[in-house]
Amino acid sequence: LFGFQLLHSLLIGFILGGVSSIFVILVIKNLGIKKETYSILTGKFEAFDRKIINSIFTRGIAAAVLAQLAIQYNLQNGELIAKIAYSTIMFTVVLSSARIFLVRRNANLEAAAK
Repeated sequence: LFGFQLLHSLLIGFILGGVSSIFVILVIKNLGIKKETYSILTGKFEAFDRKIINSIFTRGIAAAVLAQLAIQYNLQNGELIAKIAYSTIMFTVVLSSARIFLVRRNANLEAAAK
């Protein structure tokens, strides 16, 4: 059931998901990009709601579609590409959920401190 190729693609997906999530958290949200730039849609929301919305990462729908096209057109290693894309999407969902949990926990701690 779990072959080397599946574990290999899960590992690559985990690395890509982690790197992309860290990139979103650190580079875009905390370094050099003005707050107004990434909160155009959430500018009038409460601070907690902005943090929750900004915690949600992209899901990679385009990557999933392109991976499916690789399988459909019988490209070499198309199935491996699809497995990597799907595992990357899965890990970004998990990391996004973890970040939302942390934001909610921090908000509860701040509310309890007041």
